[in-house]
This record gives sequence, structure tokens and C-alpha cells, in this order.
Amino acid sequence: VTREYLTEVYCREHRIPMEILQTRRCKVREIDERDLERLYEIYAVPQITQYMEPLFANRQDELDYIRSYIDTIYPLYGFGMWVIVEKASNRVIGRAGFEVKDDYPDGIELGFIIAEEYQRQGFAYEVCSTILQFAREKLDYEFAYSEVIPENIASIRLCEKLGFTFRGEK
Repeated sequence: VTREYLTEVYCREHRIPMEILQTRRCKVREIDERDLERLYEIYAVPQITQYMEPLFANRQDELDYIRSYIDTIYPLYGFGMWVIVEKASNRVIGRAGFEVKDDYPDGIELGFIIAEEYQRQGFAYEVCSTILQFAREKLDYEFAYSEVIPENIASIRLCEKLGFTFRGEK
């Protein structure tokens, strides 16, 4: 029994979001119910949901989804979509993490979103490059994929910078 395991058991039992990793400017941790309002602020900007699914229109539905996600996805896989917290302000500035998809039997899908006011400052690269390293070293995933809509040029550029290669359109 390791200290890491005991910490996880304690956090799961007491519904405390686990910190996954840190970068120079950010902490990446599991989502918490208290993040709900900040996520609605981030997702309220139309350009944020232009290329991805919005949150549920009904806040209670989103809260139920978050609770279910915390109770099932994190314990089952040991990863998921996490929140990004800027250290300087202790404010949630986005989300990043992995999902398991049937389309990728040998890897996981990287997803990310950064609040509009934090874009073009290198946060996405800083966090995504670190969580990709985490996937290789801690999760034993050699491959990660990312689906990006062709019009989403900023995300395409980020994926290229992260070392992703284009595989074609679905």
C-alpha cells in the first residue's frame, strides 16, 4: 500500500478533488461541484462552444453529470477531463484531460479548453504538453489523439506544436 493509494482512497471517500499535476503557472486537478459556476462563465463565450459541445442548459443536469463523472470516470480510469487552475489567482481557467473512445483502441483522446481571457498566453501548450507527458509516464499510454474541427485553426496549431500529426478527416 502506497501513500499515493491511501491519498486516493481518502480523497474519493471524502469527495476531495485530487491534484493531478502542476506546471509552472497552473495546477491540474479533478473537477469539483464548486467549479460549476465558473465553467458556465467560461462556456458562456460563444467562441468557446463554437467547436465543442456546450454544457447542459439546465444547471442541475450539469451538476448531476459532474457528480456522476466524479463517482464513475475518475475511479474507473484514473483519469478524465480535469480543471486547470491558474496558481497566481487560484482561478479555474479551463479544462484539459483525456477520454477513452472506441475509435482509439490503442490510445486516449486529448481534449482542452481555455477561457477566452487566458488564451494566447501559452497556458494550453504548457498544460497539454505536461499532461501528455503524464499520460506516457504515469498512465502508460503511448498514443494520444485529438479530434479538431478543420476551421479551429488555433487548436490545430496547438496540436501541431504538441507533436500531433494529421490523420485525415472522419
